[in-house]
Amino acid sequence: MLPKLINLTLYLVIKEVDSVLEDCPKQAYQAAFSIQQWRHKLINCVLNQIPNYYTIIKDMKDLPEDPTILYRCPEEQSILKALIYKSMAEVLQQNSESISGDIVQEQSSNNY
Repeated sequence: MLPKLINLTLYLVIKEVDSVLEDCPKQAYQAAFSIQQWRHKLINCVLNQIPNYYTIIKDMKDLPEDPTILYRCPEEQSILKALIYKSMAEVLQQNSESISGDIVQEQSSNNY
């Protein structure tokens, strides 16, 4: 098997976004960021504001099960979560009309 270059920061951000969204109101945030396009935009927004760290692995089993071990200090998790909340607000504000339309479309397709 050929080695793969893995963005560890992406792995960590995805896990933290999932964690943050679990604590958010379903209607406002979970509905918007359950749509793949807006979830990707959120993750991209966060990744563009922090340093990204990479590693080379031979097998996906080599990734840590708990990505929080990638934090160098406890404050980093709090900082990342605050950045996720800030980025969620920015994405929602900048794309509110499109997101609202997508949510309505998603909900109507789920009703059929």
